[in-house]
Amino acid sequence: MPKKDCILNLPGYSIKKVSGENPVYIEVSYRNVVRCIYCGNKKLRKKDSFTRRIRHESIGLRRSYLCIKAHKYYCSVCSRYFNQRFPGIGKYQRARVCVNRYFTITAKE
Repeated sequence: MPKKDCILNLPGYSIKKVSGENPVYIEVSYRNVVRCIYCGNKKLRKKDSFTRRIRHESIGLRRSYLCIKAHKYYCSVCSRYFNQRFPGIGKYQRARVCVNRYFTITAKE
């Protein structure tokens, strides 16, 4: 993992652009191969794209968000559509798992 990508603490992602002061928007791309979530096939066709904005760990006192370009795919083997999934980020989550744990621990105290 290149040194510039270490601040993400997410293997398989690379930083494309950082903008903003508060909040900080980190535009990232997913580098690994995308497979069908139903059959595991790699032969996919892109149908649409959209941007996901996910709450990331704070940098000092500044909030930060990951902006990831995701795609809707069509699998030619099983003839099903699905949206791209990212490891470390749940299907409908708006915050990473580690951010959710931080807020849960803080709320209990």
